[in-house]
Amino acid sequence: MTFKLLISGLLSVGILTSLPVSSAQGQSSPAECRALAASVEVHREEAVALRVQRDGLAEKTELSGETWENAEAERNFGSAQAAAADAAKADYETLKTAFHSLQAALGAKVEQLNGAVGRYNQVCSRRRG
Repeated sequence: MTFKLLISGLLSVGILTSLPVSSAQGQSSPAECRALAASVEVHREEAVALRVQRDGLAEKTELSGETWENAEAERNFGSAQAAAADAAKADYETLKTAFHSLQAALGAKVEQLNGAVGRYNQVCSRRRG
């Protein structure tokens, strides 16, 4: 069983490594270009969705930061105000962490998109003389 998996894995690697060689020689197939174009579109849609999420979370994070700043100004008025300031700060820190994670995910997705576009251009673009 392991031997069959190893053979199929090696065949897959051989197939994948042979594609760029034929593509680099200008012999890319229309099917390969359609698949690459579809990949570009998927990455683009995912990047747009992440950007929309990031923008919404940025607004929530900013409002949460303002809420914390306002609560912090009233911290010394009593223990209830101090507790409210602590809770507001915790909410802000949670949202800020989520925002930074989403920002990193968006950056990674944009890198994937750029790589897919570069691959498509390398394989499917015709050189004009």
